[in-house]
Amino acid sequence: MEVLLRRYSETRRRHPLANGNSPHEGIEKELMLLEPIRNKADILIETSDLTPHDLKASIKKLFLNFEGNLLSISLKSFSYKRGLPRGSDITLDCRFLKTLTGSMN
Repeated sequence: MEVLLRRYSETRRRHPLANGNSPHEGIEKELMLLEPIRNKADILIETSDLTPHDLKASIKKLFLNFEGNLLSISLKSFSYKRGLPRGSDITLDCRFLKTLTGSMN
């Protein structure tokens, strides 16, 4: 919860479920709504300390022994204003992950 609160604080974005209340209340509501799905999940990935590269590696590692078609994961930055990336099967909104400084370092 602390990591999510910090991310919302850093980006100064409102939580979509907060309805004008604190991000804490929005996150609690989100967790409550997602609990049934979470309980059915076979695998949970704790992303609090993961970079996008680490997240990709974690997901890839889960499917290394899969005996089907090869899994291809592509992480792309995009703008909703210009539309979703073409050809993507799954799109995850990760705008709250890290505040960008404009510096390449």
